[in-house]
Amino acid sequence: MLWNGWRFAWCSHKNIAGSFGQILESYSIAAGLDYPGVGPELAYLAEIGRVEPQMADDKCALGGFKMLSQLEGIIPALESAHAIGYVLNNPETLGDMAIINVSGRGDKDLATVMAYENI
Repeated sequence: MLWNGWRFAWCSHKNIAGSFGQILESYSIAAGLDYPGVGPELAYLAEIGRVEPQMADDKCALGGFKMLSQLEGIIPALESAHAIGYVLNNPETLGDMAIINVSGRGDKDLATVMAYENI
């Protein structure tokens, strides 16, 4: 796969695309991340080097979901759980401190998590 980007007069947008430029299907356990594109703000910040996008798969997200739920009693949305899982699996890449914005309501994702885990 490759990132295929195009630029408008005021923004850029990136999509997951195949070798011929067709937008590919995406998948995530988190419904809010099941989209093959990235918005213009994040695309621009990545282009100028202010952020370095990383990847966390469903297994990683579920690890973050479980850890925050069990240790802190906070049930994160699956979208936020991807960031938590990434931090847990890659602490050496983040320096001395990481701040994670936990958004959404994970209680709405419990049925999805239970189905994925066969509970």
